[in-house]
Amino acid sequence: MAQTCGAGNRLNMYQRPSSTVSTSSSSSLPTSTPTSGSYSAKGCYTEATNRRALVGKTYYDDAMTIDKCFSACTGFDYFGLEYYRECYCGNDLQSGSRLAESPAECKYPCTGDKTQNCGGDSRLNVYQVAGVASPSASATPTPEDYAFEGCYTEGSESRALTGATYYDNQMTNDKCAVTCRGFTYFGTEYARECYCGNTLQKGSTEASLADCGTRRPGDKTQFVEETTA
Repeated sequence: MAQTCGAGNRLNMYQRPSSTVSTSSSSSLPTSTPTSGSYSAKGCYTEATNRRALVGKTYYDDAMTIDKCFSACTGFDYFGLEYYRECYCGNDLQSGSRLAESPAECKYPCTGDKTQNCGGDSRLNVYQVAGVASPSASATPTPEDYAFEGCYTEGSESRALTGATYYDNQMTNDKCAVTCRGFTYFGTEYARECYCGNTLQKGSTEASLADCGTRRPGDKTQFVEETTA
């Protein structure tokens, strides 16, 4: 069965039947750089000479944590966190990226857990993933744990979903669902865009399913939103 990924200003919307969103109220300086069996810290790195150090995928989240970035970078060998809320994924560090002169250059706390470090100015806390396997795309139109809600417009004053944003030239519904784990809703738009949130913003309304009809780059059995005039 074909899947859709929204269209121009139209999102295929999915809702998690039950979800719990946790936030941190700590205001302490970052003190920990956790290492799990799934990934290991490689250090504080600079950006590349003329581009990002990691160019496979980008994800922003106002409640960023190391584990959220790790989940967003499923299928990549490396992930890095920068400037409080930015997450970058890739299989190689690009030319010119190197260890910073001091680990203290990665000084900013993560927005979702202020005990964790999320890089600095043009500096990334880089992690290497253990046992990476490329994710398989599913032809099922409703990712596990979410229910398809329909085709929706953007909000009248903002995006319909404003919790987190993720772009991927190999987008699938499953990738968006993994990225938005912990949020009530996720929506896919314009072939490669994924948005997460706990509420639909003002002015977002249900549209015709025919408005969401662009095939996803990562799985041509899936669709995303088409551009409208």
